[in-house]
Amino acid sequence: MIRIDSDVMMMEICNIVSLRSHCIKNKVGAVIVKDGRIISTGYNGMLPGMHNCENLADCPRSDIKSGTQYEIGDCQHAETNAILFSARYGIAVQGASLYVNCSICRLCARNIASAGITTVYYTSEKNYYNGIELLKEVGINIIDLKDKMKNEPKSAFSIVVEDCEVYPREGEVLFNIHTGEVNLKGYIIKPKEKHV
Repeated sequence: MIRIDSDVMMMEICNIVSLRSHCIKNKVGAVIVKDGRIISTGYNGMLPGMHNCENLADCPRSDIKSGTQYEIGDCQHAETNAILFSARYGIAVQGASLYVNCSICRLCARNIASAGITTVYYTSEKNYYNGIELLKEVGINIIDLKDKMKNEPKSAFSIVVEDCEVYPREGEVLFNIHTGEVNLKGYIIKPKEKHV
């Protein structure tokens, strides 16, 4: 039986949460964990009640380099969405850990530090944001899981979707935070087109 490391499991959950994002440029998921339990999740996307971008022509940030000109567009990053969800429902995040499947921008780093999160786990091939440096400066533990993710056995979910495009079905519960179960029926999984 394969039993994946708990950090890898949380990062895999970030990957699943990111599938809820409508963002065309980059799908990001975040998970806030306290005492080994998930207390909040978030993904990048538009503010509640706003129109989601359906293609790059709709996106006001389509021509803007990631990590710059944050004032353009009305989207919220995954880390901030997870923190704000906790705040809305009165869930304390002080002393918690945050996992995110991307590098961290400076704005999210400010929110993470202000919320009292003490450890941030991230993984990204790209580190074009400067939030990691800010988090280190204020004494937050930073752990890059990139190498660990490569060396750990893949979860069943990663194996299923590795060569596929995955879309969430409208209105489905995709992940049960209480049981840790993934509802694969909640996804539309199609093989990726092979370009010759």
